Amino acid sequence: VTDYYSPNQERVRIPLVSGLGPKASAEEYFARYRKARRAAARLPALVEAARRDVEHLSAELQRLDSVSDLAELAAMAEQLGLSDQQQRSREESRSSVGRAATPSGHVILFGRNAEENDEILRLARPSDIWLHARGVHGAHVLIRTNGTPESVPRETLLWAARLAGKMSDYRRDGVADVDYTLARYVRKPRGSPPGFVTYTHQKTLHLSLE
Repeated sequence: VTDYYSPNQERVRIPLVSGLGPKASAEEYFARYRKARRAAARLPALVEAARRDVEHLSAELQRLDSVSDLAELAAMAEQLGLSDQQQRSREESRSSVGRAATPSGHVILFGRNAEENDEILRLARPSDIWLHARGVHGAHVLIRTNGTPESVPRETLLWAARLAGKMSDYRRDGVADVDYTLARYVRKPRGSPPGFVTYTHQKTLHLSLE
C-alpha cells in the first residue's frame, strides 16, 4: 500500500492478520488502533490514581511504624479496610464499564470491549460472582455480592448469565453455555492480551437467550 504520510509517499508492506483477507485485516488493524487510542486517553488518569495510592500507602506505612500496641493496630486495620472499600467505590464511579441493576437490587458490572473486561477484573472483589460465556469471545460480567455470594438469588444469577450470553458469540444461537465462579478464582496471566483471563472452580449454566 502507499504511505501517504511519508515525504515520498513510499510503498510499504503490511502483513495480513492470520486467517483474514485484506479488507478484514484492515478492519482488524483499525479496531486495534481505536482500542489503543481509548486506552491511551485513560492512561493519565490511571497513572495519577496509582500515584495517589502510592502516596497513601507510604503514609500508612509510616503510621504503622509508630503503632505501639495491639489495640491501636486493630483500629488502624479497621480504618484501612474502610478506606479500601471507599477507594474501590470511587474507582467504580469513575469507571466506564457498563452497569445494570437486577430486580433483587444487586449491581451488575459488564465490559463492552477487551479493555473494559480487564477493568471488570480490577474492580472485582474476591466474593463477587464473575461470569463469562464458555469457550467464546464475550463480555466479562460481575455480580456485586456485598461479601455474601450465597445470598444472590438464582434469578439474579440467571439474569447475569443471560446478559453474558447475549454479549458473546452465542447471541445469534439463542442458547448459551455460561461459566460462573467467584472473582477470587479469576486470574489474568502476566503479559496476556486485553480481556484474556484464566479461571477455576467454575460451574456452567446452559440457558436460553430468548
